[in-house]
Amino acid sequence: MSFSNPFGFIALLGIPAILLIHFFQRRSQPVYVSTLFLLDRGTRESLQGRRIDRLVQSIPMWMQLLLVLLLTFLLVKPVVFEKKLTQRVAIVVDSSASMRVFEDAAKIKLESILSDYKGSAEHLELFLLDSDAYESPLYHGDSDDELMLSLKEWEPIKAAHSSVYSLKMARSLVGADGEVVFITDVMPDKTVADSHVYSVGEDIANCGFTGIQFQEEGEQLYWQVSVRNYSASVQERSWVLIADGKKITNPKVIELGPNRVLTLRGQFPVGARMCELRLNEDDFTLDDRLPFVRPVQKMLKLQSATPNMDLIQKLIESFDGVESTEDVDIWVVAAHSLSQVDDACMASIIASDYTGQYLTGELVSEPHALMDGVNWQSLLVGECRGADLLDSDAVLLWQGEKPLILLRQKEAPQLIFNFDLARSNAFKQEAFAVLLWRYIEEVRSQTSAFHAGIVDLGQKITIASKEEQQPIQVERIESNDETVALIQSTEAHSVYAPMEPSFFRIKQGSFVHFLGAACFADTREADFGRCSTQERMVEQSAIAEFQQSESERMWRYVLLLCFIAFGVSWFQKGKLP
Repeated sequence: MSFSNPFGFIALLGIPAILLIHFFQRRSQPVYVSTLFLLDRGTRESLQGRRIDRLVQSIPMWMQLLLVLLLTFLLVKPVVFEKKLTQRVAIVVDSSASMRVFEDAAKIKLESILSDYKGSAEHLELFLLDSDAYESPLYHGDSDDELMLSLKEWEPIKAAHSSVYSLKMARSLVGADGEVVFITDVMPDKTVADSHVYSVGEDIANCGFTGIQFQEEGEQLYWQVSVRNYSASVQERSWVLIADGKKITNPKVIELGPNRVLTLRGQFPVGARMCELRLNEDDFTLDDRLPFVRPVQKMLKLQSATPNMDLIQKLIESFDGVESTEDVDIWVVAAHSLSQVDDACMASIIASDYTGQYLTGELVSEPHALMDGVNWQSLLVGECRGADLLDSDAVLLWQGEKPLILLRQKEAPQLIFNFDLARSNAFKQEAFAVLLWRYIEEVRSQTSAFHAGIVDLGQKITIASKEEQQPIQVERIESNDETVALIQSTEAHSVYAPMEPSFFRIKQGSFVHFLGAACFADTREADFGRCSTQERMVEQSAIAEFQQSESERMWRYVLLLCFIAFGVSWFQKGKLP
């Protein structure tokens, strides 16, 4: 035990003062009575008046001494150092991609932190959380050894993201008396959730690929990539091109100035499907590989069934990835009634009862992804009876009480123009072209066809299932098309690209939906200029909170005893003659 305010012991001087007062006695007063048994028993009084005499004990004296002791207890503020029975600690580890360079340093720091907490409490309740709040907790228990083993599930591979939500979640788990620890490689500007921050990073030199573009020149396809030096010093690297598993070029050396970007350009090898550019590796390896495939767009097949819909057909054919063939995905049809329209058609109503007048009324578009951000206020539409609505129809555009554009879910999304396009100015509206393009992309997303392209690491990819009874599989492959590993097998229509730079394909049975290359594209995580090794502790940690002051914890009870002692002393003094 120790005392926060030793000067409070001065209050003990009140004890000799009280005793000195009680050494004085009152002078006796003569009282004449006829018989002795009528005399009351009284307190002893001095025969010679007020002077120091022997001490006479009384209840008021003891109550006054107790009052002095209680007040002294409050003033000195005794502190008792005790171990908390259970200490809750939540540790949040940064899962951004740059942390993979400092993964070993983070584990060493975590072991050191856990050893410190083991000595400060009898029992530990530990939480280990990913900095990405959407991820499940990595560990919850009371064993530091098991917590270290659970770090095997920690994969620092994610793009730059905010750790605020995970830190707030950690604080809610441990409460106000618990500890929150954040392990990262970049010291944040502000402290969140009263957390201790341990930065284990350092500024390292890194060079890597930052992006790729394709250009078609005649029948030839060319690639163009950027290589960036993120450091403040001159760096030298060598690169090589590999196509379908074969080395196409010998290593070529490039020199990059401080914070400079260099462009490389070359021809996509004829007949090759998959290529890869490689830099000689540095500490951060994610951007040292750039796999890419020959891009193949998912083609949509279009045909117009009626001559007066040729304008729509020509407009749609101007979009990328659309062609006119007999085996079609989209029919463009004009009909007098929707009963004449097949379920897979884009339809327009022909005005058989056209009055020669235009509709009046306010044009109002409904909230929908196809209509977001477009303006239809200059649209002019001729009057006609139109089609009857179904309960399942989604109206996209109204004029007054008349629905002008509908979306009907059939075998494929069916876009219906509930007016005669030939007797409107729709083809002069930018909104009309945007609507058609969005509709085509929605149909494309629901069409099962082979396509190929480049995606980010871990990117979500939606696949239009060809056969519902067969699972969709994601396979990682080498550039020579050999399967390396099965990453995913699911019945869901959404899958994820690999978390490492690599080639992969998405297949269902023997049908290949997608051939892809997963590339690292987050230049923020490749820049180590802000990384440092430092610590930032909160001003008052939870360890100090269980060094409790007895006076602060019990002041109410002590104060109550003071009032009781004072009251008893006053009451007893009043009874004295």
